[in-house]
Amino acid sequence: MINMIGRTTRKESEELFKNWQDDGTVTLIKLSETDQVLREELLSIEKKVQDQLGQQGEAKSNSYKFDLLFALGLYQFLSIENEVTEREASDDDFWRFISMNLIPDIVARRVGGLKASRFYHESRRIWVKTLWWYIYLSWQGTIEDTKSILNHNTTDTIVQLVERPGTGGYRVSFSRVLMRYFGRLAEENPALHSTEMFRKVMRLNTARTRVVEPALVAGGEKDYVKELFEYFNETGRVLQRS
Repeated sequence: MINMIGRTTRKESEELFKNWQDDGTVTLIKLSETDQVLREELLSIEKKVQDQLGQQGEAKSNSYKFDLLFALGLYQFLSIENEVTEREASDDDFWRFISMNLIPDIVARRVGGLKASRFYHESRRIWVKTLWWYIYLSWQGTIEDTKSILNHNTTDTIVQLVERPGTGGYRVSFSRVLMRYFGRLAEENPALHSTEMFRKVMRLNTARTRVVEPALVAGGEKDYVKELFEYFNETGRVLQRS
């Protein structure tokens, strides 16, 4: 099914988005039978998320909880059930098709209207793309294990992780070790599990990986990640700039 999914170019997205701006709202295009099936699958993910959040008495949209649950459902559908790979997920036209053609109404509801960067315009800001990469970079082997280490994060965590690829692109193994360590802090040392701490750690890592490869330090990536957090925890030093 996914092998048949379409692609939407930046130019096509710009034209469609301009039509939406003229109309003041997103307008669904006519879909093929195959694409309609894909849309229904994604709509069912949104419905499940809304139902779950409703049962928990939380907001149904515009929240980190919505992003997390929708991201997990999206990853389950695309990569576990249909084997979408990192290579496909690096193709912005793939995400533009989902965002602009299949579920523009879901995107609009989540991001609060017509925001070009979240639909198609900025590669690392396309909403559905950032969600997939957030799960991929945090993956712990199963949906449940991944969810457990991401439960206490915020939307800023997504931004800091996905929008800071570092020199040479993402270090996937390092990212997964980092997210596991940070997620466990929520239970083991809540004082260190904060948005500000994660920002500091990401800035420090960006600076260090210009000259250091995490996998090659003594103790490997686990010790490297631990030391990033201990830099702030034990000495109380605050990183002013990378």
